[in-house]
Amino acid sequence: MEVYEYKYVPGIIDGETLSLAIRNPGRKFRSLVSKSYVERVRGRLIIAHEEAGCELEIDVNDAPPRISPTTLYHVDCGSSTIIPLQAHSSGVFIKLYKPEKGNHVTLVINGIHMHRYKGITPLKDAALKVKYLGAVRGAKVLEIGTGLGYTAISALKRGASLIYTIEANKLVLHLASHNPYSRLLSDGRVRILVGDASKVIRYIRSEAFSKVLHDPPRFQLAGQLYSGEFYSEIFRVLRPGGTLLHYTGEPLRGRGRGHGPIVKGVMDRLRRAGFHRVRYIEEVGAVIAWKP
Repeated sequence: MEVYEYKYVPGIIDGETLSLAIRNPGRKFRSLVSKSYVERVRGRLIIAHEEAGCELEIDVNDAPPRISPTTLYHVDCGSSTIIPLQAHSSGVFIKLYKPEKGNHVTLVINGIHMHRYKGITPLKDAALKVKYLGAVRGAKVLEIGTGLGYTAISALKRGASLIYTIEANKLVLHLASHNPYSRLLSDGRVRILVGDASKVIRYIRSEAFSKVLHDPPRFQLAGQLYSGEFYSEIFRVLRPGGTLLHYTGEPLRGRGRGHGPIVKGVMDRLRRAGFHRVRYIEEVGAVIAWKP
């Protein structure tokens, strides 16, 4: 287990703005996700990034090939380069992603979107999850699955006193360091732990938290985070009367009755672990449960 020190790195720009500037010489375009402007002048691409405090000028031919409007890029004024915010590691491909009809940044891992963004922004989705946790002012919160930190930040804004958040992939945190919507992860009330949550949680003392927000990858990618053994560990670290919100979505809903076999299995295992008042919340796509 490693404690990760988050530090925000300014300089993000979206591919949509870059593409517009390249295709429309002589016009200036403002980035949709940062305080920056892009203009193409006589075959040169000029990027003025207010937040990074620099201006970059490069030959259009030196820009990344096939700029995608949904990809996010880092403007590195030191090396005069534009770098796609994506990473490959051990068969895993991770990238920052901007929905075409939205300004908020989300995360994609092996083609799977880690946030809901259709009909709702990732930030509003995170706020909705925290809302269903109940009153968090002054509470100690455990989050499983940091991602870009949106739910942790939402809990901060609602007054949580301390948040421990666990992320398995350090590359995800590296990309989050370039995301302006993640910058509050540097708040002193946030502790980021790197490691497999099914192992990290064993080092957490019993009844340490009054709220747990469990937002794991899909069942097929992280089955250990849906196991009865893991739910028993969550039960252990929760205080009596504490709340668990477990995001599941609705995988395989069309099979069988109700919300599908995966969600049904989650609810059954939570009850066997000792939770009560277990129910599914349609609005947020999550199972909520309480510790007696």
